[in-house]
Amino acid sequence: SDSAPVAESLQEARQYADTLESRYGIRILLSDQCRDAAALCDRAITLTDTMDAGEELAAVNTALDALSRTLSLYPDGFTAQFRNGMGEGGLRFLLVEAIASDYGVVGVTYESAGWQNIALDVRMADGLDTIICHELWHATENHILSRDYSAFSPDAWAALNPEGFAYCEDPTLSDSMLEWTLYSSSPDNVYFVDGYSCVNEREDRARIMEYFMVHEDEAGMLIESPAIWQKLQFMCDAVRNNFDTTGWSAVRWESLLR
Repeated sequence: SDSAPVAESLQEARQYADTLESRYGIRILLSDQCRDAAALCDRAITLTDTMDAGEELAAVNTALDALSRTLSLYPDGFTAQFRNGMGEGGLRFLLVEAIASDYGVVGVTYESAGWQNIALDVRMADGLDTIICHELWHATENHILSRDYSAFSPDAWAALNPEGFAYCEDPTLSDSMLEWTLYSSSPDNVYFVDGYSCVNEREDRARIMEYFMVHEDEAGMLIESPAIWQKLQFMCDAVRNNFDTTGWSAVRWESLLR
């Protein structure tokens, strides 16, 4: 279960994870500790305990480093607010080896009994910061919707998209959806970061947040787009309306809206 001890080879990594847990008010599961929570996902997840011990340790440490870097980008106390009023549940990260899919899924977020679970493919060393911020937005949106189911009105969001636009709903088709994206249009005609943003409105928002959190050069270009500015503002308002922002100073995802 999630409190089972880890293998001897992962003891130091477990201590590192414990430090991050207490600093950010989250739960981080390693290796076999992920088993029960992973079983709740609708995708098949392979745990890191199938890896060679040295390889597993290196990958887990790299993922913990990525978590340490990215969690520090969020406002103080933000991640702890995912817990309920009793201090239970909240954000739970599963560091895993692989997530089954038809199109290369490297992170997945799903809800279960008080938890926002985020499974991360630890083999993605270079891209993990981006993946964490993307998945953390999905969890943020889930949390907001649990408090206010009308926070992301589909009609209000659709009004920020091009006339007559429809999301493709199929990730395998996203490469064909490049009109209105960052590198294919002038700023006035940019409505989406990339083709994957055109899968559905949830991916659209997660992609925007991921870019404003981690990709500073592209974010500087994206904010020139009136539609992206409005979408980001919409998302920021939803966060402000559903989180206690006491003590938040400069918020990274709002920094370019000024």
